[in-house]
Amino acid sequence: MDNKLDIRKIVSFLALAFIISWVIGAILYILGIGLDTLSGSILVLLYMWGPAIAGILILLFYTERRFLPQFKEYLGFSGSKFNINWALLAWLIPLPILFIMLGIGVLVPDIGFDAGMKEMSLSIVQLLIAGLTINALGAFGEEFGWRAVLLDELSTLGFWKVSVLIGAIWGIWHSPLILWGYYFPGNTALGLLVMITFTIAFAHVFTYFTVRSESVIASSFLHGSFNSLAPLAFVFLTGAGELVIGPDGLIGIAAIIIILVFFCLLHDMFIAEESITTGRPLNIWS
Repeated sequence: MDNKLDIRKIVSFLALAFIISWVIGAILYILGIGLDTLSGSILVLLYMWGPAIAGILILLFYTERRFLPQFKEYLGFSGSKFNINWALLAWLIPLPILFIMLGIGVLVPDIGFDAGMKEMSLSIVQLLIAGLTINALGAFGEEFGWRAVLLDELSTLGFWKVSVLIGAIWGIWHSPLILWGYYFPGNTALGLLVMITFTIAFAHVFTYFTVRSESVIASSFLHGSFNSLAPLAFVFLTGAGELVIGPDGLIGIAAIIIILVFFCLLHDMFIAEESITTGRPLNIWS
């Protein structure tokens, strides 16, 4: 494996990803388009697909390898059999994340819980299906950029460094939507700090599932399912704002750290045949 980073390629990808998404974010802000409108939903989807569009352009025009074989490799359909087990696990792991969020929430003073189990069960089934389908398709726009192209380019940094770096980039990429009040309304500066902390923490889980599955599809399922399920915490918990009980808030960060420690790291240390959290370069698709 070549341990030298292709800085020019990485910078070109990041410049494209940020320009595409931030221009769309500027359109949302300048025209005052709400996210609850049809045009707002379409523009947000295009915003999410900025990293994928950038990644595809980089693969088409800035790589020595043929596009289709590399694209299939990132999807997990090249070489060995597609790892369906890790893909399904990635789809379902947001469920324990949600339950941990709810468990942490009810332990916080002045936060209440308001939902019937029958209502919750029905919501969870519906949202899991959405997470596997339409939400995963939207999430693929981010994941192909961050967890396929960028992760591949930065894989020589090792699990911890690459996760922190991609997580920070991922969080900063969200900043127009946060600073313009689409996330954490009324708490934009603090909201940006919370978001970056959240994305850095979550990036470690995404890295783990991507490496174990050798497929960006798994991370898309994880992302789509989380986007479907995690907002239930804000529905069922009462008495605090989005910074605390929102899906990207403090209890979300705490729940993700618990999953990272008690699932990813324990699996890596005691179950997996080969550890990937040692800090050595990640050998994902090479």
